[in-house]
Amino acid sequence: ADTFSDQDAKRVQNIIWQCYHGLGHGAMETRDYNLPLSLEYCKGISGRANLRAACYYGVFMENAFLAEIGYQHGIRPNFLFFKSNDVFFPCTQIADEYKPRCYVVAPMQYLYSFASGIDFRNFLDEPFSPCSKAPREYRNSCARGVGTVIVYLSGWDPQKIVENCLRGETFEDRASCIAGAAGHYTIFPHEKVKYNPKNFCANVPAEFKPQCFGSIKEMALDHE
Repeated sequence: ADTFSDQDAKRVQNIIWQCYHGLGHGAMETRDYNLPLSLEYCKGISGRANLRAACYYGVFMENAFLAEIGYQHGIRPNFLFFKSNDVFFPCTQIADEYKPRCYVVAPMQYLYSFASGIDFRNFLDEPFSPCSKAPREYRNSCARGVGTVIVYLSGWDPQKIVENCLRGETFEDRASCIAGAAGHYTIFPHEKVKYNPKNFCANVPAEFKPQCFGSIKEMALDHE
């Protein structure tokens, strides 16, 4: 008979997380990109708080995508919840329960909002600049978001990601960036086996390994 391994269980939990994350994207698309209404939809999800958080993440990510589409194609929905001159809008205008996920997505929204005016590669020259004015309590969330952006801009290459995360001004910036990248590897696994969370953490300096492996464990548990 077929057996259901721990690895299979982790894959199922990841699919469940992805499903709720997708609900956030869908909530925006079916509500004419009205961010407050979409967050209210996610808030109404019963059960585990981590699934609501996955939905919030989808909402804010879709809002960031809208920033790119709006600037590149001139699309203007009825509701606009991004500003090219304010990287932290709408994070500053929403309830506290939504803010951690919002600040994680802020660097992505910054990149997309300015997509028509800068080369994506220039982001890596000063990757932490979007977080320089973040409220102190959300600076680490923002730096984690920098890590997720760096994953993409570095082509999922572990060595390049670490090099770019180490551009952070403070230890906390660098550690949060690496944790964000490791978490992204965990919840959005890459098709190439060598680009997996544990292989990534093996490439980070010793002083950041606790945060790196801690993020893998945190995100894995977040799916249970």
